[in-house]
Amino acid sequence: MVQRTSRLLQNSRLLSLPGELKALIIANVRNKVDLCSLSRTCFDIHEAAISQLYDEVDISLSGETGTLLLRSISVQGGLDPIIKSLTLRAIVLEHRTLALELIKATPGVTALNLEYALVQKPNTLWDYDSIDGNALSTALLSVKDTLQDLKISYTLKSGFDHHTVIGYCSLQQLHRLKSVTIPLFLLLGWFPGGFMGGAGWWYPPGYPLEPPKLADVLPHSLTTLIFGDDEWWVEEMDQVPKPWNEALLMARFTEYFGGER
Repeated sequence: MVQRTSRLLQNSRLLSLPGELKALIIANVRNKVDLCSLSRTCFDIHEAAISQLYDEVDISLSGETGTLLLRSISVQGGLDPIIKSLTLRAIVLEHRTLALELIKATPGVTALNLEYALVQKPNTLWDYDSIDGNALSTALLSVKDTLQDLKISYTLKSGFDHHTVIGYCSLQQLHRLKSVTIPLFLLLGWFPGGFMGGAGWWYPPGYPLEPPKLADVLPHSLTTLIFGDDEWWVEEMDQVPKPWNEALLMARFTEYFGGER
């Protein structure tokens, strides 16, 4: 059996080609299932096939399959320099920590897309389903030397009636970052007045005493900044002490572009 396999490998036209040509041929295999099968044929083409298989990873966590795949990639070694584009969809509360661990395990990522799903859980008045901006900021430090394109968004389920963000997510240390799409609340915090935004208002643990300045959260390398849809109902904003408005935002931009960067 071993001899037969050896003869087949020796007579393979694909394996007899130079490495550059083999890589070009494998690059034209787009189907992930075919790539997975190809990566298992022999050691000689495994590396090229596996590199393309995991070059772009897109995982939806809405089902069990996506969760299992996320766990598998998080614990599997050797993939960290391979994954260049990472998309995680439908990130619910129970998968937040696992998603952050995957970001930390893939320091070679150049494009990152995070899509959160926020759900108001019944009978959990103090157990808010919010994005932890501080934890996300810490995880992003793992890709500070490679990340160039970052997109973060979230969707709210009907009946969601509390803050979507705890703290804020600083991007200042991502010195190669070029393009960012991010909700305003996640970048600058939920309350523009900080902890002192309103008397009698309950503030989540970890919320800053004062909201950050744009210079505190944006890197010098940035060329494109897009504030994504915060998906917060206008009538709910009336309940927030000193909510963000056009005047407050313009003051932030004037301070940022008028000062030293």
